Amino acid sequence: MALAQFETVIDKIRDYAVEVILHNWGEPFLNPDILPMIRYAHASGIGTTLSSNLNLVKRGDPFLEEVVDSGLEHLTASIDGTTQDVYEIYRRGGNLDHVLRNLRYLVEYRRRARRADPLIEWQFLVMKHNQHQMDDARRLAAEIGVDRIRFTGAGLPFKELTNTSLARDWLSDLPAYRGYSPERFEPEGYLYDEKCFYLYRAMTVNPRGEVSPCCVVYEQSADFGNLVKDDLSQVWNNEQYRASRALFSRKAASTDVETICHRCPLFRYEKGRSRPRALPALANAGAQPLEFIRHQ
Repeated sequence: MALAQFETVIDKIRDYAVEVILHNWGEPFLNPDILPMIRYAHASGIGTTLSSNLNLVKRGDPFLEEVVDSGLEHLTASIDGTTQDVYEIYRRGGNLDHVLRNLRYLVEYRRRARRADPLIEWQFLVMKHNQHQMDDARRLAAEIGVDRIRFTGAGLPFKELTNTSLARDWLSDLPAYRGYSPERFEPEGYLYDEKCFYLYRAMTVNPRGEVSPCCVVYEQSADFGNLVKDDLSQVWNNEQYRASRALFSRKAASTDVETICHRCPLFRYEKGRSRPRALPALANAGAQPLEFIRHQ
């Protein structure tokens, strides 16, 4: 997204948004305008968070210092291994030494600058090939001095949620970290036994301003509007949003409009009534506790 488009979006949401998450499908530090974007959101009174693999940061220490000084509130470093051979299985072409060096510098510079922000978090996607390195990651995170480490199960792409072969090859054997595994959806299972919260409290804005109902939808044909072109109220209350929210409400009027939400296996729906569930609730999936490292 270009800076001008980003500023347009921020201007439309500044009275309503609490936080903007500056990542989804790509590496945010590849955007040459990422620092001005952070500063603009910060100046608008909106919190900022982003997740980076820290692999593609090639602009050196001055850039990392600008990241710390930008007003960014929360930085997640995605590092899924503690040795190069394990790390590169998922982060193909990645250099673990380079990543850890960048992470160390961020922590050290923040200390020297006497800043409380950004909160620096290490995220470790737990998969079959790296689950044996979780304890090593804990020790390394403490040694580097990050604020906290998060272990979370990897998920499958939206169109591959029932791909048992892909799940067998990649997903962790540890029950708490199975993520979006096919067996959790069969038969007629759902990942969350509740209403979809995305439709009521979040909006995913893609690079050209297209709006998706949530962060897992990547088909442009499923978009709900465009926040660069349209007003916030026009998008937030359009027929796609109303039809999708109607799935979870007894009071909402019926509609003939069908959206991608009608085919979503993540949240249970039927006009506000829960349907019989064949599988136990997945309370642990995607909601692992954070392990704090830094002393406050």
